[in-house]
Amino acid sequence: MSPETLAATAPPPEIIGQFYPHGVNNFSLLNGGKVNETFKVTDVDGQVTVLQKMAPILNPASAADQAIVVERLKGDSWEVAEPLRSIDGELVVSDNLQANWRGYSYLYSDELEPPSDILAHVSSGLMIGRLSVSLARLDYVPKSSIPHHHDSQNYASKLIGIMPSMTDRQQDFAGQLVCALANEPPITGNSKVIHGDTKLENALYRRGMPFTMIDWDNLMLGAPILDLADMLRSVTGQQRELLPQFRATDLLPIIKAYRFGARSDNQIGLDDHFEQAISATRTLSLSLAMRYLIDTASPEGQNYFQRDPHKFETADAHNQYRARRQWLNYLALL
Repeated sequence: MSPETLAATAPPPEIIGQFYPHGVNNFSLLNGGKVNETFKVTDVDGQVTVLQKMAPILNPASAADQAIVVERLKGDSWEVAEPLRSIDGELVVSDNLQANWRGYSYLYSDELEPPSDILAHVSSGLMIGRLSVSLARLDYVPKSSIPHHHDSQNYASKLIGIMPSMTDRQQDFAGQLVCALANEPPITGNSKVIHGDTKLENALYRRGMPFTMIDWDNLMLGAPILDLADMLRSVTGQQRELLPQFRATDLLPIIKAYRFGARSDNQIGLDDHFEQAISATRTLSLSLAMRYLIDTASPEGQNYFQRDPHKFETADAHNQYRARRQWLNYLALL
């Protein structure tokens, strides 16, 4: 990124003043986020933190929800990014253009692409299982969950509603997604606090092994199997591109590790758990494909997923690519 581009996306002075009243030595824009603009900041005392410009779609009240979850996880000895408070004691501060900003402690990690080896994926399954146990102990209803997140039927209804405005090719693709979803059983389970976005990129790694989760913007009440399935969906996308012969059964060791971490061996048989997890993974792949396709065909979604300007000329082109990628994930798990 050129100095001119970085300066254009620098945190505004009023935000620096609130979170770093003594000033900062430097900052750098972190890559990889689809939703929020994120900076790594080093203050004048040498302390490294994270400063984040929140996407307009996110509710500022989510910061309070996340602070409660952080305290719960710290009680179970998790290493987690802790929220920063401004000089006024606030978790979220608005800049002069009414954009919302928040900060977190920085956790040192590999800062590389998520590993692709089976040992790391099995460790991810174990970690997500352990996370489900810790979150299940939290008797709390998040106040700011994103409406209808992981609600595949809601996305199917939205997609059907905008199909008349689509091109013929988009309509054909949308019809495939809706028909495929109709063949999947509903995702069931006792509603608990879950992370809601457990893709590989939202874990932190040291020496190639995951040790914690970040990005709690999708915190919600839901069936814990959703967190397992979303992680499996992410693994599927990665492995499908690396291994042409990738199959659903390749995910079995990860599901076994999750069962061990979640202490679920006596609650449901392995075969049934495998089928439920793979079906849920297919459903989440279809659901995310629908979200991307809705964003392509409807202006209401254009302010959510960020476009990669280095690879795609338009947001539509990027969302079309993303939707097709999730469809291929679904097909690989049949």
